[in-house]
Amino acid sequence: ARLQQIEALLEESGASLELLFMSVNEPVIKDCAPQRVLGKRGVGSYSEVISVLMKDLCEQIFSFENRNNGLTVTGPFMSIYHDQEYREKDATVECAAPVTGRITVSDPAMEVHTLPGGKVLSLIHRGPYTGLHAAWSRIGMYCEEREFAIAGPHREVYLSDPGLVPEDELLTELQIPVDLGPRGKI
Repeated sequence: ARLQQIEALLEESGASLELLFMSVNEPVIKDCAPQRVLGKRGVGSYSEVISVLMKDLCEQIFSFENRNNGLTVTGPFMSIYHDQEYREKDATVECAAPVTGRITVSDPAMEVHTLPGGKVLSLIHRGPYTGLHAAWSRIGMYCEEREFAIAGPHREVYLSDPGLVPEDELLTELQIPVDLGPRGKI
């Protein structure tokens, strides 16, 4: 069935290597360690709220005071989706970065907290952020088919910097915290 799906994709006009990659890249279960993060939440459409929150987060992290404090970003920036469903206009999103060191927070909406660790269903998406919706659909269907229980907010982990990497080479890891429990089938 998988080979038939790939063959059908290749027969479509306009088939791309990106679509082929997405069709053969299977989600995997992996362990994530807890992370201390600095984050800020907002509500709105995904692209608009993420743009504002990322700007605010970077200003806070790279402020003169935090650079002098020795604040260090220890991993990729991420977006955390706190709603249990897709929301077009009023999504609750948090942008966060794992950090270490002393933090001075001047924005009262920013908070330092620990993102819990545990098992996540993970899928790597390569390409523009506009293709993330299809990747989320794939990983969501995979999760449902295997009857995994969702154990926390979904995350997008930005593995490459859009300021340094061409749009078609961006790597984004989608993560769904899961509780495999007795129902989950790998």
